Amino acid sequence: MKKTLLAVTSLLLISCGKSDIKSQLVGKWDFRNVYNPNNENENYDQEIGIKEIDDLGNENFQGSYYVLNDDNTYYSLHTEGEGGYIEGKWQYSEKDSLLIFHSKNKTQEPAYKVNYLKDNQLSLSDPNPKKVNKEDSYLKQLADNMNHRFKFVKDDFTLDSDYDFTKKSSNLWRTKAQASENKDQIKKRTKDALENAILYLKNGIEEEKKVLSLNPVFLPVDFYGNGVQMKDFDKSYNWNSIFFNDDEAYQGYALINNAMAEDFEVPNNKKPMELNLYILEELNKRIK
Repeated sequence: MKKTLLAVTSLLLISCGKSDIKSQLVGKWDFRNVYNPNNENENYDQEIGIKEIDDLGNENFQGSYYVLNDDNTYYSLHTEGEGGYIEGKWQYSEKDSLLIFHSKNKTQEPAYKVNYLKDNQLSLSDPNPKKVNKEDSYLKQLADNMNHRFKFVKDDFTLDSDYDFTKKSSNLWRTKAQASENKDQIKKRTKDALENAILYLKNGIEEEKKVLSLNPVFLPVDFYGNGVQMKDFDKSYNWNSIFFNDDEAYQGYALINNAMAEDFEVPNNKKPMELNLYILEELNKRIK
């Protein structure tokens, strides 16, 4: 009996060891920064917190995230380019340290190499990086080789929050309309976008974040410390991209603009994020 118990215990320990990386990968990962892919320091990944680079392209990625579920499904938001909200299946290959994605979305990279996973920090890169001329400047190397490393940090807060803004049901509005929509459908898409932004701000306030990227908020408004202001329609690129055409995008824009034009008292005793949340909630109430 003791030998049998020992054998079972050993098997369990081996199984736990093999699944450890996968279990660490489960959860929400927020994009944090991009790294020079040609660093020769052998301790590069162990020092990723020190080697952050203020790259001009980083701003476009802020607010992007991956949610890797225990059942091997995933969903993600890509604020850069035309990525948008993506869902599919993921798996981790221990043999070659690959994080593999299965998705119908053409902008989703099929796989990333896991370089580093420790202390809630994750470093990913292209599994087949291209060679560049190391004599070139960093910026030229970056332009020639887009296979740089991406740093993500674990978000242990959002998925357990009442204000989880990542769920598919809260992000259906992000999928571009494939056919013309009627007024009710345009109104629903508009209100759904507002309600997702409200969740996002509530989440940030609840977590007491000092800085909150507004890239995930596709609303046609600019946020300021003392309120919000409508963007020019022609500059509301993210907003316009989710509608079937510009005419329908303008109808949604007009719903928010008309609600903004209504008189309502704005409190002066709220912090900037709380004030912006208050205004979005008021705008949402006025669109009926």
